[in-house]
Amino acid sequence: MSDDEWRTCEDPAALIAALPADTPERPLRLFAAACCRRVWGLMPEDDCRRAVEAVECAAEDPAAAPEADAALEALQAGYHRVQGAEPGPRGAYLAATVAWFHDPVEAAQLTARSAAIAAAGDTDGPRWEKERRAQAELLRRLVERPA
Repeated sequence: MSDDEWRTCEDPAALIAALPADTPERPLRLFAAACCRRVWGLMPEDDCRRAVEAVECAAEDPAAAPEADAALEALQAGYHRVQGAEPGPRGAYLAATVAWFHDPVEAAQLTARSAAIAAAGDTDGPRWEKERRAQAELLRRLVERPA
């Protein structure tokens, strides 16, 4: 991806795909958490917010990873509570759940998509595009352009 493409790309998935394999975990985790923060008000339970906070702590201090594991394990166990819910709360719940996937690239991709669904209610249209543009800008702030 060229410098111009990196600066103007409005698709966080394309930006993440362009990152080198040795991209540090920290900015990817913080990006996932930032995507969750964008739909904070849609999160149906305090457990969701605690899980996101645990991801942020673990991104800053790897010694906090066990707390993130525990918070997300508890959250995953309760997914049935949001099945059938509106796309906003369900997407926000899912975003919080996938933010701590073992693969930080996958976590960033899936969290961004789930949070965008929560914000937009769908995967198409102006609200989706607006959210994805905002996420792309967030990612550019957290991750240096690949060389």
